Amino acid sequence: MELSLFLAKIMGVVLVAFSLAGLARPKIIRDAIRDFDHESFARLIAGCAAVGVGVALVLTHNVWEWSFRGLVTLFGWTALLKGASYLIMPEKAVSFTKSMLKSSQQMQIFLGACLIIGAYLAYKGFGN
Repeated sequence: MELSLFLAKIMGVVLVAFSLAGLARPKIIRDAIRDFDHESFARLIAGCAAVGVGVALVLTHNVWEWSFRGLVTLFGWTALLKGASYLIMPEKAVSFTKSMLKSSQQMQIFLGACLIIGAYLAYKGFGN
């Protein structure tokens, strides 16, 4: 359980910081996605990093239950799969990300969801 709380703290704080920055300055997210589309080296590094983080999370925290612990596991598997997609089919992965966040409203919904999930994980991590 200590590992779950530790990971919830990290993920919670990162998600809250990311979503607040994106909500306060949406242009920074749009510019990052646009630049990422043209930087194959950045996609390679991001893919390797995401696979590394994903594998580490999956190997150390593969707990499937209906609680914050399952959410931590889901993030690990998501990182692993997303990282693999950036390595195996980078153009499709970037295209999918761009299509999910093509309008300002979609981006606000996504960032709002990240804020709620991040606040929940931080609450569970720091609150126990």
